[in-house]
Amino acid sequence: ILDEVGAVPGVTATAVATAIPLRGWGDGMPFRLPEKPDEIVGTGFKIVTPGYFQGHGLRVIAGRLLDDRDRAGSLPVVVVNESFVRRYSPNQNAIGKRILVEQILPSRRGLGPQVAWEIVGIVADEKGRGLETPDDIGAYAAFAQSPVVGLGLVARGSGDSGLLIKSIQRAVQRVNKTQVLDRPTTVVQLKAGSMIGRRMATMLLGGFALLAMLLAW
Repeated sequence: ILDEVGAVPGVTATAVATAIPLRGWGDGMPFRLPEKPDEIVGTGFKIVTPGYFQGHGLRVIAGRLLDDRDRAGSLPVVVVNESFVRRYSPNQNAIGKRILVEQILPSRRGLGPQVAWEIVGIVADEKGRGLETPDDIGAYAAFAQSPVVGLGLVARGSGDSGLLIKSIQRAVQRVNKTQVLDRPTTVVQLKAGSMIGRRMATMLLGGFALLAMLLAW
């Protein structure tokens, strides 16, 4: 599917992930730091294919991104975001450190053995839970090292978004005629949706202020 979608004219990057941008992390995972084995902390834990970072425009701060080296049988690695580093590794070099996380099973029913994931890169924060979230701690693991079901398709491209979505749908169906893309949308539309709460609050405050002025008058 990624090869077929990547060949669509106008598409510059494509990936699958356990959650699409602005729609959560897919999984929130407890983990331990090797130096504090008795302390359980938490992070968003998104499983992605390497193109996710380019597709979402996430800037590399240090180290490297996930790539084809990160396959089944190789050293388990993660990329973390700036919020993760500020919370769990302030004033320290996080690259090369390990976090102990239980493996997400392919069926996503329960968890497997504890895995020591090495941090190989740091990226800028993405607003995984919406534009209003100040800190969004997260880590990214390679799909090849932790394959699961329940994925979203992410594609970056240029041109008319409606036409591009239709071309992507046709590309997916060339691979699997029964595969449906559930509610395809754009990041612009997702951003607009995430701002509805703030807009409603602003409208209510404006209405109350007007009512107060009228009552005072």
